Amino acid sequence: MPCAIRIEIAPKRTSNRDELQCLRIICQVMSINDSTIVKDVALTELSLENNIFSLIQIIHPQWSKFNTVFKRFDKGLNNSVIAVFEIDTNTNEIINESEGLLIKIYGHDTDLFIDRQNELNIMKKISNHGFSNNILLQFSNGYICSYIPGEACNSKQVLSEHISFLIAKKLAHYHSLPLPNEKLGTCLISRMKKFFSAIKVKDQLHTNLSADIEHIETFIMPRFELDIVLCHNDLVADNIIYNVEKDDVSFIDFEYGFYNYWLYDIADHFTQCDDLYPSREYQKQWLSVYLLYKTKHSRDEQFDLDTLCNLITKFSALSNLFWTLWAYAKAHLMNNDHFSYEENGKMRYNKYLELKPFLFVQ
Repeated sequence: MPCAIRIEIAPKRTSNRDELQCLRIICQVMSINDSTIVKDVALTELSLENNIFSLIQIIHPQWSKFNTVFKRFDKGLNNSVIAVFEIDTNTNEIINESEGLLIKIYGHDTDLFIDRQNELNIMKKISNHGFSNNILLQFSNGYICSYIPGEACNSKQVLSEHISFLIAKKLAHYHSLPLPNEKLGTCLISRMKKFFSAIKVKDQLHTNLSADIEHIETFIMPRFELDIVLCHNDLVADNIIYNVEKDDVSFIDFEYGFYNYWLYDIADHFTQCDDLYPSREYQKQWLSVYLLYKTKHSRDEQFDLDTLCNLITKFSALSNLFWTLWAYAKAHLMNNDHFSYEENGKMRYNKYLELKPFLFVQ
């Protein structure tokens, strides 16, 4: 086991009072499990196999480059993610996949979009309840955590009846995690404003986005009288792992996790299904499973399924606006040869415009 070093969390300074309050709440609530912290080590994917074992051997002293194998995951846009497994040197077979390690190296300048301390706090909190990898070691630009066996889903899988019901059940349990006594607010608008501030082109789109954000904050958000829970906020198919042996799903990648309306998390999950946005009948079936397994009962359960579906449409508009701002901010600040942030922003913005009338209606 790694040696234990206790750390204290101090939220980053920010000019936005809502964002600061969100960070304070998260820092107060998320108890920090003990883990090894190696502050003076930074890794790159190119030098990984030569430099990583000094860290791995803190966790597994017997592991070396001679009895391990690496597996790289290439679907992520922000970071480098690599799994390491111990192998039988006679057969080159993985000995125990569940004992594997996952190494996450933060992408360049991704801290402009992602609060890494918040990500770690959430993972350490929810891992106590079995909802996340266990963080075993932190280094200056990433961490090593336990590996969750299984395969990432695709859009068709997450919409299939069996797996979609597993997702609904898991998300219901996730949203039922205990909350602090403080009155919680959503960080959604403050995150939108953070992305918006990074968009430097002052064109008509910029003006329209600014006006919409202000209107939503002033007139629309106060009308949502829904419970706020700890949300994932990015349940794209790649962030859902299906374990066929256990017939269960797990969630990964909590970079955008924060307190939010529970229906937003569901709507965001639906909007992440590319062009396969689910029908109203599908949504009702999904919600029925979700409500069946939600252990934390609330006033929201008084709403009928049609009302909840109407609210999901509104939150789907907000989700598309959120990812519009994210994509345009990324386009201005980052280059990616394999993904066009600007095209993604245009696609998201068009979807937002389609749903905007449902969001703005009284």
